[in-house]
Amino acid sequence: THPAMGLYPTSAWVPGEVVVDDLFLPVEAALDGPVAADLRVGLYLGEHTASLEARDGAANALGPSPAIGRARVSPRDPAPVPAPEYLLDVTFGAVALRGYDLAVEADPAGDSLVLTLHWECLAEMAEAYTVMVHVVGADGEPLAYGDGPPLGGALPTGYWRPGDVLRDAHTVALPAGALDGSLAVRVGLYRLETFERLPAAGEGAAGDHVVVGVRAP
Repeated sequence: THPAMGLYPTSAWVPGEVVVDDLFLPVEAALDGPVAADLRVGLYLGEHTASLEARDGAANALGPSPAIGRARVSPRDPAPVPAPEYLLDVTFGAVALRGYDLAVEADPAGDSLVLTLHWECLAEMAEAYTVMVHVVGADGEPLAYGDGPPLGGALPTGYWRPGDVLRDAHTVALPAGALDGSLAVRVGLYRLETFERLPAAGEGAAGDHVVVGVRAP
């Protein structure tokens, strides 16, 4: 759009002036659930053939359309979330783990476990937590890791709202021969900066995690 809906073009701006320009952006994408969308801004000439380079206060190049923040975008009518195959009732602070789905992807190049966690947000959280997914053997020693942000980073926990029910898939590559022995998966939430884990509470909770997906050979 043109600045101020065309009433105040950039050619009339003067050095040192702060121009406040309110913009309303209709969301046209089809969404199944909420996402944390990047907000990007830029200036360009004509038919979007030449974008101006953006720079920060120290004159570092930021590209033609830098992200200035993120905003939660939710569908008007969220798609229904299917029930988990295995039910749980474990809480990690303001988040409840209501269940999970577990599948094995066999591949000549290496097998993988696909763990889909069903989260429910009970209260707003100010921090972005990382999901812990550790595959352990019969001796309790870790065999593989699938840690990562929930929903692949599409919706950090800081953007969750009470009542959100979210399906969160994690794929874990397994070492050769892992499926020949007993396996289990430890799930938790932690702060990436400090690795401090949230305490787990509920049936099956084990201090700071819950064991799911027990698989016998």
